[in-house]
This record gives sequence, C-alpha cells and structure tokens, in this order.
Amino acid sequence: MIMEEGTSLSSSMANGGKGGVTESKKEEENERKFFEECGKDIEFVQSSLIATQELTNKMSSILGSFENRLAQLRMQIIPIHSDTTRLKNTHSNIEKTIGNMNEIMEIFDTKSVVEQRIKEGFSVGSSTELDSYLSKMDRIRSSIDFLNSHKQFKSSEKTLIQLQGIKEIGIGYCEQAFVHLLIRDSINLEMNPFMEEGAMVPDQMELIKPEGIQEMMKLIKRFKESRTVEYLKEYKERRGKLLVSSLKKLTPEKTIKEDGLSKQGHPYFQFVRIAMTLFRSEQSLAIQLLGQEEYESHYFGLIFGGVELVIEIGDAIIKAKKNLEKGFGTFILIDLWANWKQIFSQNQKLLGVNTRDGVGISICNEIKEMIVKCSTNAKKCVEEFEKYVSTDSKSMAPDGTIHEVTSNTCVFFKRLFLFKENFELLMEVDPKSNYLANFMLKTIEELKNSLVSKVRKQKDSVLPSIFLVNNFYYIQKTIQNSELWNLVPNQKKFTSEYTQAIQEQRDAYKQSWSKAIEAIKTENIPLKSTTSLASKEKRAIKKAFSTFNEEFEKGNEAQKSCCIPDEDLRKDIIEDLKNIIGKQYSKFHSSYSNLPFTKNKAKYVHLTPDDVNRSLLKFFEGSSSIL
Repeated sequence: MIMEEGTSLSSSMANGGKGGVTESKKEEENERKFFEECGKDIEFVQSSLIATQELTNKMSSILGSFENRLAQLRMQIIPIHSDTTRLKNTHSNIEKTIGNMNEIMEIFDTKSVVEQRIKEGFSVGSSTELDSYLSKMDRIRSSIDFLNSHKQFKSSEKTLIQLQGIKEIGIGYCEQAFVHLLIRDSINLEMNPFMEEGAMVPDQMELIKPEGIQEMMKLIKRFKESRTVEYLKEYKERRGKLLVSSLKKLTPEKTIKEDGLSKQGHPYFQFVRIAMTLFRSEQSLAIQLLGQEEYESHYFGLIFGGVELVIEIGDAIIKAKKNLEKGFGTFILIDLWANWKQIFSQNQKLLGVNTRDGVGISICNEIKEMIVKCSTNAKKCVEEFEKYVSTDSKSMAPDGTIHEVTSNTCVFFKRLFLFKENFELLMEVDPKSNYLANFMLKTIEELKNSLVSKVRKQKDSVLPSIFLVNNFYYIQKTIQNSELWNLVPNQKKFTSEYTQAIQEQRDAYKQSWSKAIEAIKTENIPLKSTTSLASKEKRAIKKAFSTFNEEFEKGNEAQKSCCIPDEDLRKDIIEDLKNIIGKQYSKFHSSYSNLPFTKNKAKYVHLTPDDVNRSLLKFFEGSSSIL
C-alpha cells in the first residue's frame, strides 16, 4: 500500500510541471497582441491631431479675414451714423420750434377764440356747460401765465391786458354762478322737530346738495388760481345768515322763562345741541370747499352770528334767573354752568380753542365768559336763598297752615338734590365733605328760627301752635319721605329733635283747652249725695257747665280759622282732643247732667258728648292748602 501511494504522488507532480509551462506562454502571447493594438490606436490619434490642426489653421485664417472686413465696415458706418443722428436732432428741434410757435400763436389767438364765449356767460343748471366754460377760463389763465413769463414778445403786453380784461369778465360770471349755487342748493332745514321732547339731534346735517358742492368746488379751484377772494365774502355772509335763520326757527326766545325741570332738561340745552350740530356741519362743509389749511378764518366768521344768538339767549336766561326771588334761579344756572362746561369741552375745536384766528379767539372767550357768569350768578342765587330763608318778613298765614318760606325751602332742597354732584363742583368742595347735607341742615335750622320768630308777638295761643306744628311736621315729613333723608348724617337725632319740637307745640296747643278741661274735672266737684244737692254744689255744677260751654265755644270758633292740611296729622291731633276733651266731657256729662242742680238744664247743658265729638271731627278743616 505504501508503494502505491508513492507512485501516485510522483505522477501528480509530473503533470503539474507541464501545466505551468503552458500558462506562461499564453500570457506572453496576450501581451504581444495588446501592444500591437495600442500601437495602432496611437497611430490613429496622431493622424487625427494632424488633421485637426490643419482645420484650426484654416478657421483662424478665415476669422482673421472676417475681422479685417468688419473693421473696414465700421470705419465706413460711423460717419453715416453721426450724420443721421445730427439730422434727427435737427428735425426734432424744428418740430419743437414749430410746436412752440403754434402754441405761442394760439396764446396770442386766445382772445379771438374765447372772448365771445366768455362774454356770453353760462347756464348754472348745466354741469357740461360749466365744464366747457371753465376750460375756456383755464386757457385764459395759462395764456396769461405764459405772457407774464415771456414779456420779450412785442405784442405780449397788449395781449396780456386784453386777456386780463376777459378773465375779469369770466370771474364775474363765475362769482355770480357761485352765489346762485349757494342760494339754489342750500337746503332749507326743518328745525322744529328737533325741539320736540325726546327728539334726537344728529351729529351733522346736510347743508348743501351734493351736486351743488361739486360745482362749487370747481369754481373755487378757479377762484384760488385767480387769487380772487370776493367769493369768500359771499360765502361767509350767505351761509352765516342761513345759519342764524335756521337757529331762529327754533324760537329760542321762548326758552328764557322756562324753569328747566322737565325730564329732558331745559329746552335751551336742546337749542345749544342743535346749534353745535349746525356749527359742526358748517365746519365740515368749509373744510370740503375751502380746504383744511384755509377754512378756519372763514368758518369762525361764518358761525359768529349763530354763536352770538346762542350766547344772547343764554345771557337772557341768566339775567331772568338771577333776579328771581327766593333763589329758585339756582337750578337753571347750575344746569347752564354744567351743560356749558360739558358742551365746551366736547366741542373745543368748533368753538375756537387753540385757534390763532381772531374771530375764533373771540368766540372762545365769550363762551368762557358765559360759563363764569353762570357760576357767579348761581352762587349769588344760593346766597339770596339763604338770605331769603333767614330774613323772610311775611307773617304766618291766618289759618296757620304751611308758610310759603317753609314750602319753598323744602322744594328748593328737593330740587337741589337732583343737582347734587354739579352743585358741589360749582361750590368747589370735596364731594366727601357732605357739603349739601350740612348746607341743608344749617338752612333748615335758620328756617325753624324764622318760623318761631313769626309767632313770638302773637297773643293767640291756638294759631301759633298750630302754625308751628304744621310747619315742623311738613319739614320732617318732606325730608324723611324724600331722597334728602339719605343726606342726613344723624337721622336718629334729626327725628328726635323734630318729634320733640312738634310735641312741644302740640302740648302748647292742648294748653289752650286747659280752662275747659279744668272746668269739667269731676274731682273738683265732690258730692255728698246725688239726690239732694247743696246750694254750693249746684252753683259749682252750673259754673262747670257754663265755663265749659263758653270755653268750648271759643275754642270751636278759634278752630274755624285753623287748618291742618296733612290728613294724618289732623286725625292724630283730633284723636288727642277726643281723649282729653271728649272723654272727660262724656264722664262729666254722665256724672252731672242728670242731677237736679237746676230747674232749667237747657240753660247749662248745651252739648251732649256726641255733639262735642262731632264738633271735634270738624276741627282744622279750613280752606287752605299747602303752598
């Protein structure tokens, strides 16, 4: 086995040697072929390069020749181009010169072209005709401008004078048209509905029809270009008259004597609000027509008459109210002051604040002066009221009812409460200082003293007491049953003081019945027997009945002249009388009327208890009422 394996190995090695020699020969053959092919490729590339170089040389020669020819062509074209450009410029200059000459000729021909048309005027109703006319005016203006800057022409001065004359004629027709438009297209405002209760006043109103405004703006443009100002005078005068006329339609003079205490306030304020709307509308119109930069001086001159009317009515109200007795002008003056302050604050630009225009400054100062006047006179009215309360000299009413000064004082403070905030601003006090409350309590205390002073010299004990009861009760009830009660800082003290004052007067009134009450006290006539009376007892009973009859008759007569207008107070006092007189007389009557104290009882027993009570129920009816 070993031998076989060795033989196999030798055989393999021999075969491997032969294979290696064969592979080497193949590689050598492949390399030879590769190099042969590369050589052929190189020869092809070399021949291609030679052919390309030959083409390049030919192209370079052709391009060089073309460049030389272009240079020669350029040298030939440049002179032709220069000549063409020069000819073109010359032609253009000739055309411009001819055009300028034509324009100059047209300018010198303007007179003959437009004169007839300008002198004919135009119809205001036709917008097309107006535009045509204005185009002719524009031609005249441009011709005049040209001649003014080219006076070297021989006939320029003569033509200029002629055109100026035609222009003046045209401006005259335009001014007439402007006035015509102002009259024709100004809207006739219906103002009275705005004065009705609850009527709303618009922020602005249409014053001139839109089509009229457009035509007027065209005319104003020409007026400005011509530097003519006559139209401004017409504009101010006519619009100013229309403004005043519109305000007068509201018949403001009727507002002078109004008290201004309606829900809508004084009608004068509605009048002022409408005036502000008209002023605002005139301002907007002036800006639209005259321009933002120029409108002010003309606008203030225009509204001046309207402002004067507004101030005139305000002054009349101030004068009418400041002279009123009892201070009741205070309310309208406070209202005037507060409303004018607000209106002035809200419409400062309308009323000349911060303007440099003299008329505007005058308007602003007049409004400010009026506000100060309202304030000063309102304060004077308050002083007059205080003086009126403390110095009123009218005696008490013959029926002892509510005195005029009492009624007026209570009404005054009820009204003043409605103006509390503005009143305290007017008086320049701290709103937290309870100024109105202190002023009211101080004035009412002066009123009490005034009322007491009115009865000091009265000998009658009935009427003064009823008078003070009526007035004190009215003061207390008015304050407690109104919003004034919220002003009283110490309500318990106030109630206690007035309740005590009223009770003191009621007690004083009861004292007027003391003789009658004393006469019928049963304890004053003790009886030993009800069947057999002593002469002394009979005389005492007779005297008691006689005294009561006499005193009751006097008292009854006195009550006929007295009045207690408050039903609750009247019933309360009558109930007191029934308790102290009616019951006492009923007891006395039942105790003595049936006793044999006289043979002629009718002489002494005039009244039954029912008669007394019926009489008492009729007390204090009077015919007076609260003033």
